[in-house]
Amino acid sequence: MICTYFDRYLLTPKLCFGFVLTLDVTAELHSVSDPVRIGGVMRASQNFRQRPNVFISAKAATAIPIAHELVRDALVQASLDPTVRSIEFIPTVAAFGDIIALNAIVLRGDAGSKVLDIVETRPLRSIDDEGLVLLAFDHLGLTAHTITAADLRRQPKAANSSLVWSCRYTRVPASDRVRVLQALGEDGPMPLAGLSAEVRWSVDPVAGVLALACLDLVELDLASIPLGPETVVRRRTPEGDAR
Repeated sequence: MICTYFDRYLLTPKLCFGFVLTLDVTAELHSVSDPVRIGGVMRASQNFRQRPNVFISAKAATAIPIAHELVRDALVQASLDPTVRSIEFIPTVAAFGDIIALNAIVLRGDAGSKVLDIVETRPLRSIDDEGLVLLAFDHLGLTAHTITAADLRRQPKAANSSLVWSCRYTRVPASDRVRVLQALGEDGPMPLAGLSAEVRWSVDPVAGVLALACLDLVELDLASIPLGPETVVRRRTPEGDAR
């Protein structure tokens, strides 16, 4: 993280790597050293909190950088989409005797691997660079998953996904998790209201189920009807198994 500070001896701004970004959900920037007060300029805060431009998902092994709110919306929906098994960020690839910058978000599922392509957020590239990127995608066996802002805002999926994702920090005790997965395994898919009533919970039952969906442990039907008592909940199936 590049920051600006005033040198201890020179009153000119310089660039330094004076902060270390910790990639956790709280995203604190911890000062390595305290900049001093110079010429009336107050020193920087020791703990500066900032929302990071990264996305964290149970389906992604690493944090994924995001440069646009539409990308975040797409990643939320992909994180809750039963057909998406994992999400991966590929910054570069070595191919054709060169290092090619891709900055690609890849959605991997039972039907194959696709590059997230949001029309409104496509990067500006020269014709040559664009051709090289397309060749690299073909080399990696990737096809495009092209969507628009209108697709991401389509209801009820957009509102449902946002509502579910708002519960991602709900702590679900291990005992509740086991009881939910056992109930779904023995009785099969059931409505949200029925699952909430059947299982003995130690947290809010609806928020607990939504949090489990964010953890990729259960599946929710978010595209058919607004989230409610009739929303169908399924236990997440292992990759390759029939639902």
